[in-house]
Amino acid sequence: MKHARFATLVLLLFIHFLPLPAAAFPVHSPGDLTGNWEVNGLESPGPWWSRGPITIADNGTFSGTSNGPDNSATPISGTFTIAEDGIITATSSVLTSSFRCAMENGSRFAACTGTTTENESELTLLVKKSAGYAQSDLAGAWNVNSIVSGPGAPWWSRGAVTIGPTGSFTGTLTYSDDDPEDVSGTFTLGSDGVIVSPLVDPDFRAVLDSGKSVVVGTSTWDSGAPNSTELSVWTKKAASYSLADLAGAWQVNELGAPGPSWTRGVMTVAANGTFSGTFDKSNGNTESRSGTFSITSDGVITVLSPNLPASTRCTMDEGKNVVVCTYINSNNNAKLAILTSYRWILSVTMGGTGSGTVVDMNGGNFWSATEAAAYAHGTQVMLMATVYPNSLFGGWSGACTGTVPNCTVTMDASKNVTAYFYAIAPTLPVITTFTLPPTSSSVTVPVTLVAESSTGIAGYYLSENGTTPTAGSTGWSGTLPATFTFSGKGTGILHAWVKDIANNISLRSSASVNIQCLLTVTKSGSGAGDINCNSGSLIWSGSTGRAAYDVGTVVLLSEVPDSLSTFSNWSGDCTPSGLNCTASMADDRNVNAVFTLAPKAMIGLNGYPSLNAAYSAATTPGATTILTLDAELLESLDMRSGAEIVLMGGYNTTYNGRTGIPTRLKGLLTVGSGKLTVDGLAIK
Repeated sequence: MKHARFATLVLLLFIHFLPLPAAAFPVHSPGDLTGNWEVNGLESPGPWWSRGPITIADNGTFSGTSNGPDNSATPISGTFTIAEDGIITATSSVLTSSFRCAMENGSRFAACTGTTTENESELTLLVKKSAGYAQSDLAGAWNVNSIVSGPGAPWWSRGAVTIGPTGSFTGTLTYSDDDPEDVSGTFTLGSDGVIVSPLVDPDFRAVLDSGKSVVVGTSTWDSGAPNSTELSVWTKKAASYSLADLAGAWQVNELGAPGPSWTRGVMTVAANGTFSGTFDKSNGNTESRSGTFSITSDGVITVLSPNLPASTRCTMDEGKNVVVCTYINSNNNAKLAILTSYRWILSVTMGGTGSGTVVDMNGGNFWSATEAAAYAHGTQVMLMATVYPNSLFGGWSGACTGTVPNCTVTMDASKNVTAYFYAIAPTLPVITTFTLPPTSSSVTVPVTLVAESSTGIAGYYLSENGTTPTAGSTGWSGTLPATFTFSGKGTGILHAWVKDIANNISLRSSASVNIQCLLTVTKSGSGAGDINCNSGSLIWSGSTGRAAYDVGTVVLLSEVPDSLSTFSNWSGDCTPSGLNCTASMADDRNVNAVFTLAPKAMIGLNGYPSLNAAYSAATTPGATTILTLDAELLESLDMRSGAEIVLMGGYNTTYNGRTGIPTRLKGLLTVGSGKLTVDGLAIK
């Protein structure tokens, strides 16, 4: 058995994906490159393979080690750049400007071709690695395709093997120069995805992709044509295949040995299997190919083409994103061709002075700026241009033409479309009603606002500042305001604006309100009385009276105690002046007036709530004078202490004079002992 190993830069993916014809897909991005990859490459004429791990950062920078068949280990580094369609280029001291890769739609495998600094042609395969592997990941049926460079070229091998859960395998391989050969042995899969087979070929080393449906390996022959270097690609078989799995666009990267030569380009396959494409070659020429593919249910593809030999055979991986082919051309070069699934890119740009959107009516993709989406080959993309308010649709350029807002683009290549929108003078929203109450005693004032717009009102803006806001200013409200709180008392001027859904802002509307100061007067104490003011009238509720005044009003308050009370004092937000008090209405004011109930009787400077209380206090030797209030005393007096009393009635509440009306005693007056002299007392 001739032994196989990998020698190309591989970025390999396993994804099972059959696109719906009308759907849009995300474009490739730098994130598709991020992670750990294994590189396997084969150079022609060689003999030389390279293999080893690389790590790619978020920004595309990579570093790793490239190992060769002479046991060399060379550090490699540089930067990858990926386009929206999955085409990868590199900047690196170890790669020339001719180096180019194509990533398949699943973003886990890439096939690359280029010319080395030694003028060798190279096929490099990038395989993305999984976080972990188990031996059972190899179990299943696999198709194998290989070519060599060096003394053994031109030569290919291909066939099928079945691998058991423990790694043992059996199969049959056919070689370009030999009859079929039965093969068997054991493959060991490490947790890092590396596959070896020490008993079959100690030099063989392969890597399983993260999708676990593609294996890429390299080896060096130790017999037949010693030192020939081999690159092998295995594709795991799916349950079944049909021509529909081939329909679409494919990137082709192909190496010829002994060459040196590489070929790459885009090929499209119709639903009936017919294909065509134009390819660039390493010698600077181009080549066109066409023909018809046939595919068996187990994924073996044959070709009928004037450009390819009838012996050409291909196999498709389980994910149906990778196809591998081998053949020997008319120039006696063995060819290993890698086909990777590919989608066309539709880039949509907005042009003109206006604004609007473009929508894919079938796939649901939405463009409001310059953006791109990926589509399967042959997709009919139905675009619809929709204008924003105050704009008109002006027409298309690129893959769409004319001024009708709908356009159908057939995705048989990557295409650009520009939709033009032109601004027109906006129709501003209008405030039809904006009022405030004429006066308010609160800084929070009810607002009446009515506005109209042909497109609908999207926001309301109220401010004491008369500067017109922008559509992005803070302070817009999406709901109609019911009140507004002013910053202070006095004449308040409020300005209002509204905006519509296109952010057109109305002209300013203004209204004013006289926000008055509230005077609150509270009466307290044991007595009672009235409060008068020189301006306005207090509205009383119980012992609290209120009145509203313009800012700056000076209110003079005066007390009027009732016939049984005296006024004690003022407190709060006023300035006392004798028995009056002045409140300056610069803001809300609170004033308290205290009334005290006058005593019913007095002995000297001491007051008493009743005549009996005063009599009980009359303990001084000699006659005691008791003064009584001009009021009705609802009590009886029984004099039995032997005291001499002079009882004088009819005094006012301050006891500084007599009213001329006697005190009315509604009760009995009994003199059991002592002496009583009465003046101004009526007993009823």
